[in-house]
Amino acid sequence: MRITVLERASALGAGSSGYSTGFQRAYYSFDETMGFALDGMAAYRDWQSYLGDERAEAKFTETGALWMLGYDGAQNDAMVERLARFNVKVSVDPNPNPNPNPSPNPSPSPKPKPKPKPKPNQRQG
Repeated sequence: MRITVLERASALGAGSSGYSTGFQRAYYSFDETMGFALDGMAAYRDWQSYLGDERAEAKFTETGALWMLGYDGAQNDAMVERLARFNVKVSVDPNPNPNPNPSPNPSPSPKPKPKPKPKPNQRQG
């Protein structure tokens, strides 16, 4: 087999796609889909071995994930059991937020305090 790679830049991945990222998740509705996703994650974790190329430079960074599904305790327990069958580590907050949909604060940062006005006999510096 012969493969030709066309690249505008001086090296592979030197363009904008060289720093692209993706998110892989392990939570799916069907067990088959979840198993397929986990197999893909295993390949990316050891990409050099998967490709059979010790020069491969792609890497997998495990960050974890936060799921806010709105499940009750029984549903959470069932999900933990299901994920455990796939060796996915899970922790569930035993004290969930009583208000799962708080109103977000739309301001990007607190407003600065106004500067005090100088007194009539006070010189400004």
